[in-house]
Amino acid sequence: MLHDYVLSGRASADYVEGRQGRGDERVKVFTCVDHAYFWPVGVASIVVAPSEDVARNILTSALGARGLDEKKPFTLQEVDTKLPHAMILHDGNY
Repeated sequence: MLHDYVLSGRASADYVEGRQGRGDERVKVFTCVDHAYFWPVGVASIVVAPSEDVARNILTSALGARGLDEKKPFTLQEVDTKLPHAMILHDGNY
C-alpha cells in the first residue's frame, strides 16, 4: 500500500531552496526497493522530487516518521518518464 508523505522539516526546505531562481518546477520520479523495513517481505517506495538529493531527504524523513531506520543505506532509481511503460517494483517472488 502506498502512503502519501507530506513534505516537512528539512525536506521541504531543500525543495524550496532547489527551486529558487531556477524557474524550473519540473519534478522527477524515483523508486526504491531496498530501504529499511519492519518485516523481510520486500519494500517498494516512490518519491517525487526535483532531484535525487531532495528525493533522498524526503524518503529518509518518511522512513523516520514511520519508525524505520533512517541510517540504513538505500538506492534510488530515477524513472524515465519520457515514454509510457510499467515498472514491477515488487512481484512477490522471494
